[in-house]
This record gives sequence, C-alpha cells and structure tokens, in this order.
Amino acid sequence: TRAGAVVSGAASAHASQRYEIFRQAAQQAGGLYNLTVPKKPVFVRWLRDPRSQQGEAVTDAVITVLLFCVLYLLASMFLAILSHWSTAIVASKRPLLDAPPEIPQQTPVQQTM
Repeated sequence: TRAGAVVSGAASAHASQRYEIFRQAAQQAGGLYNLTVPKKPVFVRWLRDPRSQQGEAVTDAVITVLLFCVLYLLASMFLAILSHWSTAIVASKRPLLDAPPEIPQQTPVQQTM
C-alpha cells in the first residue's frame, strides 16, 4: 500500500521553512516550464508505510514532552534552591523577632570613702 502525507507549513518553524523551500522550487519549475503555480500549492510526500510514519511522529512528540518536563523540573528545582538560599541570607542579616530584647547590664559602682 502507498499513502501520502501533506507537507504543511503550519506545524512548526521547521515545517514552515521546509514548505517555503518547496514553494520556491515550484515557482522556479513553473517559470522554467511555463506552468502556472497557485499561491499556496499543496505538496504531498509519498510514503511506503504510513503507520510507521505516524508512529515516528508520536514517538518524537512523546520525547519532546518528556524533555520539556525534565527541563521544567530542573528550572523549578534551581529556582527553589535559589529562593531558599536567598531567604536564609536575608534571615541571617536581621535580628530574630522572637528573641527577648537584650537588657544592658549595669556594673555596680563602688563608692570610695
């Protein structure tokens, strides 16, 4: 069996760049062979096994999501450590609020006679 997949420029920045290259090639071929090319041509990529192509796309999507989750976890841990560390520094620079106020001790004055 054979199947085709439409090459779309709306999927991602890479797909948009790839679609633009195909569009420019179609314009050049149209000019060379005196063919009319629509403003937004539809490009089809022929596939031998569409299920394997779909499986690869799903695998790529899962890997991308997992990668973003790991990056988010690392960024969150970094910000949590930074927040904890900066709070500890600020707390060490100010006196404790729960500590009793220090009462200055008076030294007894000896009277000389």
